[in-house]
Amino acid sequence: MYVRDYPLNHLYHDIFESIRTFIEKLNESHISINYHWSRWEWYIARADASISDLENIRIYYNDRDEIIGVLMLEDEKDVYYYVSDDIEVKDDILGYILDTPMAKLMIEDNDLDMLEMVKETSLVKTDYIEHMARLKTDHIDFSLSEGFNLHDLNESYDVRKHHLCLWKGFDHKDKISYDEASLHLRKRQISSPHFKKSYAYVMEKDDQYAAYTSIWYKDSTNIAMLEPVCTIPEFRRMGMARATISKCVEQAIKDGAKEIIVGSNKVFYKHLGFEVFNTATVYKKS
Repeated sequence: MYVRDYPLNHLYHDIFESIRTFIEKLNESHISINYHWSRWEWYIARADASISDLENIRIYYNDRDEIIGVLMLEDEKDVYYYVSDDIEVKDDILGYILDTPMAKLMIEDNDLDMLEMVKETSLVKTDYIEHMARLKTDHIDFSLSEGFNLHDLNESYDVRKHHLCLWKGFDHKDKISYDEASLHLRKRQISSPHFKKSYAYVMEKDDQYAAYTSIWYKDSTNIAMLEPVCTIPEFRRMGMARATISKCVEQAIKDGAKEIIVGSNKVFYKHLGFEVFNTATVYKKS
């Protein structure tokens, strides 16, 4: 086994795709399901990504130059995620976390090997838990009020409306910027290799996107993941998110998805028919 660092650029080069393919393969075997391959692609494509975020990504290879593990960060700068089913990789990851100041590690609660290894370290559980829920139905009903237009991004797309919807939908309080750089970064979010505009739906009202949902699905795979889901404040509790989610689910299932998942345990998703089936917990040094 040997380790390489990730190339410090945001181009979708062969290493990016090799990592995505590796994660997808494990996901399809229900390993590391809390880290769906779409999280990796979304992380690289997200609007506020920076080169420095890539410095601590570690890629593990076997002696045949095949990827057998990845350790990476997301927006919480000290919380590391890993994807691997290799004991040697997990042992190295624990050593790296213990030697890195302030580092914490997200461990899936069904990774019994890693949990057993953690017992021999100074790592202890925190209250930071992620949930993964699975849709228990293949259809979500919704009603569409007069004056609303539900469509996918293939039908039409306006980057300014998209930018405003995500900005307000995720409750950013500071003033939104529509400068060229900001709009370019927003476009980048839907320009990654495996994002499909036909899997992204908006509810449009009064010449603005009231709600937005996208689902990540790749042909010939079984699992599709919803991310992100948002509604701007003035249109909440009106069924907007339900409608966009319903259309995303419908399209992914039509194209072959067998499972629809979302990283949440909110009551909203329970009402739609989702049920938590997996959790992951952050561990820190005592």
